Amino acid sequence: MSLSRAFTMIEVLASVLVLMVGMLAVVGMVAWGIKQASRAQAASTAMATALTVIDDPEPLLRADWTSFGGTAQGYLNGYYVRRSETSAGTSSDLATNGLVSLQIQVDVYESLDGLPVASLSTRRLVRSK
Repeated sequence: MSLSRAFTMIEVLASVLVLMVGMLAVVGMVAWGIKQASRAQAASTAMATALTVIDDPEPLLRADWTSFGGTAQGYLNGYYVRRSETSAGTSSDLATNGLVSLQIQVDVYESLDGLPVASLSTRRLVRSK
């Protein structure tokens, strides 16, 4: 009687199947990691853009940037940005000193009618004109 010391076809196929499942899992995790890194970078640059626009309603005086009333909007850094300024009401103490309270809201979107990426809101005191 001789015993064979080789793998059977079923054993080889089972090991190839396990190896393929493992490789697909690795590829899926790499794709997920790249997607998460891209989202983190978008959120970071979008917030930096919002911080820029909160101070400057007309950044770089771009040709595609429109400003009317208390709203300014347009494309900046690859994002669609909308900045709105509204009076937040002023107490009599502030009014006697010539100050006005403004509520400033900046929303950053992937594109016009796109998903929101970042949003920033602040209140500022400015001299009345």
